[in-house]
Amino acid sequence: MNSVLQDILGLVKRRKIKTPTDKDYIVSAAYDNPQESLKPNPKMHPSLISIAGLKKYFIEAIKASSVGGWARYDDKEYTELYPFVVIEDATPVVLPNNAVFSIETNMHDIKPFYDPASKKIQISKLNSAYTMVVTFKASTSNVEQAHLDLSLTGSGSTPYERVSQTLSFTKGNNETQNFYMMFKYYGDADFVANGNQWLVSAVGEDVKIWDVIYYIEKTYV
Repeated sequence: MNSVLQDILGLVKRRKIKTPTDKDYIVSAAYDNPQESLKPNPKMHPSLISIAGLKKYFIEAIKASSVGGWARYDDKEYTELYPFVVIEDATPVVLPNNAVFSIETNMHDIKPFYDPASKKIQISKLNSAYTMVVTFKASTSNVEQAHLDLSLTGSGSTPYERVSQTLSFTKGNNETQNFYMMFKYYGDADFVANGNQWLVSAVGEDVKIWDVIYYIEKTYV
């Protein structure tokens, strides 16, 4: 290690400067723990860091800390001909979205905002804030009695079930109605670790749902 340091000091004195490439390495040393630095003769472990790895680290860190970014996810499984049926007065179910069509190029984050496999909304950093649009088409055979309840759910201490809305049908029986809802929320520790889902329940009559779209915008990190 001493010989490496001597070589580095020699380069500094001679002002030996070069443009870094992905194949270059930087010499690094680190303590095992913060308390080690307080000792008279602290132990340090040398290592090499590649420029390529360092570049990737900075890019991911910038993405994770960037304010702003958006993504869109469209369900293509349930259509007007083959809708998702929410059974009357049954246990709330997860709103389906297989995200067959998605746009994530402007997300500016290391974690997707939505995971279609688990049907969960995702957050990468604690206390980040988001605005989300949930839109879909729906119909029911009895508009005078039926309504939908839509809400987030979570297993932590934050009452995400309050991020919710009751949806009434104002058109005629079996008429297609477009619903467009905007919600704001932030991520607690449980949300970051486990994600969250949209639950939907039908009251008074079965409801058919299709063409589900999620638009998610990160507004604060």
